Amino acid sequence: MRIVCLLCLIFLCGGCQQYGVIAYQEKLDSSYWASTEVGSPDPRAQEPLKGKLLVAEWWVPKSLLQYDPVIRISMLFNNFTKRCVEYPISSRVGYRQFAITGDYFEETGGILTYKVEILTCDGEVYKSWHHQLYVELITIDDES
Repeated sequence: MRIVCLLCLIFLCGGCQQYGVIAYQEKLDSSYWASTEVGSPDPRAQEPLKGKLLVAEWWVPKSLLQYDPVIRISMLFNNFTKRCVEYPISSRVGYRQFAITGDYFEETGGILTYKVEILTCDGEVYKSWHHQLYVELITIDDES
């Protein structure tokens, strides 16, 4: 039994480190505010919050930081418009949030799908992750 526990410990704590990036969406509504949970008065509660929050998380090796990496978030909205934002990565582990609220949420209809990439200063993709419905949008110009 000791040997099995020792082998499990070696396997779990071994030198195989995984690096990557993930993303997910959260619904933004009145339950998002902490004041709603504790029941304290909040002037923001007068105007209900409506929108989506896209969260991108990463964990990279320290050696990658010398290449000035950035995280690129490409979003396709429900009205078929696109938006791409980039943020510098300055730590091995971190996250970025992108909120779609108010008039912008109403105009776009919210996020339909998204892709997140970690890029080096050369533009090389180190890691990427995409929503299961993500595809590059094909636009056709009607010249007739």
